Amino acid sequence: MKRHIIILLITFLYLPEYLEAQLKYYDATEFPLYGKATKNTENRDKHPRTPIIFIEDPVFAHALFDKKIAIEINKKNKAVNSVFKSLKTNKEVLK
Repeated sequence: MKRHIIILLITFLYLPEYLEAQLKYYDATEFPLYGKATKNTENRDKHPRTPIIFIEDPVFAHALFDKKIAIEINKKNKAVNSVFKSLKTNKEVLK
């Protein structure tokens, strides 16, 4: 019985801190950004030789059953494809 009380006491002391850590909101403007990291980023001046890896059309099992998710995945794949094509026209894509 004492053991259960101690476990419950530790749990109730630790649980609020654990939940607060998960629910904390961090504003991205508080963190320093090095190089270009805005919507207007057009080229990669800081590290131009760093490769960009595109992962297109990942398989999500629930997309077969959820039309909303399937539409969202399709929309995101089109966005990734358009960025890839724009990089390809600027000859930034390795063959």
